[in-house]
Amino acid sequence: MVILDAHKDWRFQNHPFVLGAPHIRFYAGAPLRTAEGYNVGSICIIDTHPRAEFPPRSRMALKEFAGVVVREMELWRDKVSPCFASLRPQDTHSLMYPFAHAE
Repeated sequence: MVILDAHKDWRFQNHPFVLGAPHIRFYAGAPLRTAEGYNVGSICIIDTHPRAEFPPRSRMALKEFAGVVVREMELWRDKVSPCFASLRPQDTHSLMYPFAHAE
């Protein structure tokens, strides 16, 4: 998704980040999609100045960078997941929610 001027885009013109700090005017984002097809986030470029264009070459570079990010995430997952293979379900719950029992 590319928004050349957020002030002129009906989807974002009233957004608090456009009207106030950080005063976003330009946005370009690419999805972070795993090899399995899961969307796990996005990577974006923002600017406080609008742009007249965001050329195809820049769009392709952003898309390629998103691919690099996903590959790094998957490498990290593959490196870390064997460490968790021997954990019991109750152990993983405490790792995912460390403050669940804090008072």
